[in-house]
Amino acid sequence: METFKDIKLVIFDLDGTLADTIYVYHDGWRKELEKYNVDVSQETLNSMIGQTSDHNNKVLMNLANCSEKEVQDIMKKRDEYFYDQLKTGNVNEKNGAMSLITSLNESEIPIAVATSSPEKRAQTILDTLGFSPYVSYAIYGEQVKQGKPDPEIYLKVLNHFCLNAEQAIVVEDSFAGLLAGTQAKISTFFVPEISLTNSQLSKVDNEYFEGTFENLYDVKNYIGKLQYQVHIYFKKSQCHAK
Repeated sequence: METFKDIKLVIFDLDGTLADTIYVYHDGWRKELEKYNVDVSQETLNSMIGQTSDHNNKVLMNLANCSEKEVQDIMKKRDEYFYDQLKTGNVNEKNGAMSLITSLNESEIPIAVATSSPEKRAQTILDTLGFSPYVSYAIYGEQVKQGKPDPEIYLKVLNHFCLNAEQAIVVEDSFAGLLAGTQAKISTFFVPEISLTNSQLSKVDNEYFEGTFENLYDVKNYIGKLQYQVHIYFKKSQCHAK
């Protein structure tokens, strides 16, 4: 994308993109899996980033050699640990998140969130970290049939606002999210939680891959250099996802 003059929407992933949650999730997984005498590797934990709950449940079942019911208990305990960390102030925004969001808000560019997380947890994160007042629309993991890397979640956001792919940009942190954004044919900014391998990068459609950025301040600065070209336009859509 050469200019941002037609951008009418910015869509953010949540976990690992706006909120620095990944290390807390990982600590929670480790804590619960220890009860099953499982020493989970960082590589395995990294493979779960940005994936659906169903995908991660299957990983856990294989790791702990346990039933689906036991996995649900692991998930419940992990979530309790996460909420406790969130409540006690141990979950923070990602570097530059609020700065970028407030900048977009000042430019009257609407913000959406597209997350694989369930609504209850995601909304609690948005509320706790102060993002909710800036978010025009959010869609959650249980509201799509196919999770990331499938582009469905991003296509639903576009449909909600009655926009074309070229009228939006995506900000993501995971390989699954990067694939979802680019496969939706939306220009995608990648602020990685972990670096991608050459093999992973070869699977990304470069036509819609805006580049890799160190943090959200860098994304803000990149957009800011072209801010004079932004044509601010947003008409509240009558087209809403059901």
